[in-house]
Amino acid sequence: MQGLPGEAQYPYTLAATSGIALGQLTRLDALGPPMFSLVISNVPGAAHSKYLAGAKLGSLYPFSLLMRGGALNITVVSVNGLMNFGFLGARDTLPHLQRLSAHLHSAMSELTQITAEREGRRSRR
Repeated sequence: MQGLPGEAQYPYTLAATSGIALGQLTRLDALGPPMFSLVISNVPGAAHSKYLAGAKLGSLYPFSLLMRGGALNITVVSVNGLMNFGFLGARDTLPHLQRLSAHLHSAMSELTQITAEREGRRSRR
């Protein structure tokens, strides 16, 4: 996608996903097993602060769609250099979706610690 010119990215995305959308609309997707059960999306947001009526936007938590047969959708949105995660899961497949949030918090804390340690080693060189 990054190799495409900006004006071609949106039409390419529409073309690439139109078959999935058409299957959903016509219910043809119900004729066979789902092609995938996990969708992960990254939505780059504004790199600078956004305001509404003088109030600064601190976080933006994404909400997406779960296709028929899908089990989990993870969407990440960046705002002001921060990453915000949104989880959407099928209750019958993932009855304890909140556990993902707890594990994500632990993993991000571990990643932050490892990164800080590596940066500390670099600065001492």
